[in-house]
Amino acid sequence: MKNLVLYYSLNGNTDFVAKKLAEKLDADIVMLEPIKGYPKGFVKYIIGGFQSLFKIKVAIQPIEVNLADYDQIVIGSPVWASSMTPPIRSLLTDNQIEGKNVVLFCTYQGQAGKVFDHIEELIGKNNIIDRLEFKNPLKKRETTIKNIENWTVNTTG
Repeated sequence: MKNLVLYYSLNGNTDFVAKKLAEKLDADIVMLEPIKGYPKGFVKYIIGGFQSLFKIKVAIQPIEVNLADYDQIVIGSPVWASSMTPPIRSLLTDNQIEGKNVVLFCTYQGQAGKVFDHIEELIGKNNIIDRLEFKNPLKKRETTIKNIENWTVNTTG
């Protein structure tokens, strides 16, 4: 089975989880990059939260993989305003993902909100294998790694 991990990360939490999942799944990995990055400091949360809340897409760098080449796609996003990030929304709105096994994961500090429901609205014609939540993964590295290892053992045999 050919696996791909697609994700966006602003502060490194989702990046940490994505890299561990890709390693355990022997997957290709692509981090989405907005063409116009988010500003430094607290204002990035205001702008990002506003964009997420109002379902605003942002321009992202083209991804250099063909999604049709993969059997399973793992999609990861931080939770912003109880939803997915604008780069993930842009990817899922502008690229058709259909007929795939899909694993969703999110990272957050408060709670996961409705991030999975919102993503599933955009990728309805797929087999959702699992939804994985990681609270403060960089602060809980060992627990996060153990949870990923347990999940991959239970999922892949």
